Amino acid sequence: MKKILIILLLIASHGYAQTKAKELILLGHYQEAISLLEQENTTDSKRELANIYSKIGKSKKALATLKTISTKMLLDSLTLARLQVKLGNAKGIISLEELYQKHPDNLLLGLELAHYYYKKDAFLKASSYYKKLTSKDSTNSYFQYRLGRSLEKNRSYIPAVKAYRKAIVIDNEAHQSMYHLSNHYMILKEKDSALYFINNALIIKPKNISYLQRKVLILYKNALFNQSISEAKKIIALDKQNAFAYNSLGLAFYNKKELDSAISYQIKTIILSRSNAEYTKNLALIFEAKKDYKRAKTFYKASIQALEQDVYSQLYHLGLIALQEKKTKKAIAYFTRAYNNNKHFYGSLYMLALSEESYYKDKTIALKHFEEYLEKFEKSDVEKTAFVKAKIKSLKETLFFETGKKP
Repeated sequence: MKKILIILLLIASHGYAQTKAKELILLGHYQEAISLLEQENTTDSKRELANIYSKIGKSKKALATLKTISTKMLLDSLTLARLQVKLGNAKGIISLEELYQKHPDNLLLGLELAHYYYKKDAFLKASSYYKKLTSKDSTNSYFQYRLGRSLEKNRSYIPAVKAYRKAIVIDNEAHQSMYHLSNHYMILKEKDSALYFINNALIIKPKNISYLQRKVLILYKNALFNQSISEAKKIIALDKQNAFAYNSLGLAFYNKKELDSAISYQIKTIILSRSNAEYTKNLALIFEAKKDYKRAKTFYKASIQALEQDVYSQLYHLGLIALQEKKTKKAIAYFTRAYNNNKHFYGSLYMLALSEESYYKDKTIALKHFEEYLEKFEKSDVEKTAFVKAKIKSLKETLFFETGKKP
C-alpha cells in the first residue's frame, strides 16, 4: 500500500512540476521553469525542457536535451529533425523525409517539406511534394495555389495555370491564384484575361495595394491611361507615400502629353523614393518631351550616376538631346556608350550609324555600323531595316563612284 502511495505521489509531483513550469513560461519566468524541469529529470520534463530551450533560441541545448530521450514517439522524432534542420544539419531534412515516407498521411509534415524546398529555390522538388498533397486532399485550394507557385517558379507555366484554375474552382475566393493568373496573362499580352482575373481578385480584396498596382500596370501597358490614373489614385488614397502610384501617374500624364502634371507627379515620386534611378530617368524623359533639355540632361546624368550600370537608355536619350542641340560629335559618343552598355539595344546602333553618316566625311565608318545593324537586327524593326538596306546600297554606290572600288 505504501509503495502504491509513493508512486502516486511521484506521478502527482511530476505532473505538478510540468504544470508549474508551463505557468512560469506564460509569465515569462523561463529560468525558474528550466530549473524546476531539470530537477524532475523525466522523459516528459526533458521534452518540455527541450521545447523551452528551442523557444528561447538555444537550439543546440534543445537538441542535446532531446537526444537524451530514448522514446521513439513521432513527435520527438519530428522535433529532433526540425532542430537539426534549424541548426543546418543535413541529417535533419533527410530524417523529415524518412518520417514522411513512413507517415504519408501527415499532410502538415508534407506541407513543411514542400515549403522547405520552395524556400531553398528547389522548385521541382517542392512541386513534387505539393502534388502529393493535392492528391491526398483534392478539396484544398491552398495546396493547389502553392503547387501553382512552385510550377511557375520552375517555368512550367501551363501546369501552373491549371493549378491556379483548380484552386479557383475549389474556392471562388482564391484571390492569390487570381492575382498570379492575371500576371500570367499580362505577360502573354492577353489584356482581357489579365483584367478579368485582377478585377475578380479586387472584388474580394478591394484594398490590396499589390492587386491595385497590378491593375494599374495592365491598364497602362494597354494604353488605357485614364483608367490607369483612376486606379493609381485609389492607391494614393490608401497609401499617400506610395512611390509606384505617383510614378504611374507621372508616366500616364506623360503619355497623355499633359507634361506639367507629369512633372509634378514624377518629382513627388523621386522625393518619396529618395532619388530612385529609374524614376529619375522617367523625369528626364518628361523634361526631354517638354524640350527642356538642360533639366533633361541633368536628370539623365543623375540616373546614370546612381545606377553605374545598365544605363543604355539614359545614354541613348542624351545622344538624342545632343542631336537636337546640333552637337553631333557628342551624340556619337553617347550612342557608342549606349550600344557598348547593351549590345542588344539596336536603337543605339541605328542612331550611331545615322549620326556618323552626317558627321564624318569618311562614309565607310557609318557603312560599317549600318552593315552590323543589318547582320544582327534585320528582323527587329521592319521600317528601320528597310531604311538601313537602302542606306547601305546608297553608300556603296557613292563610295564606288568616288574610289572606283567596291567597299
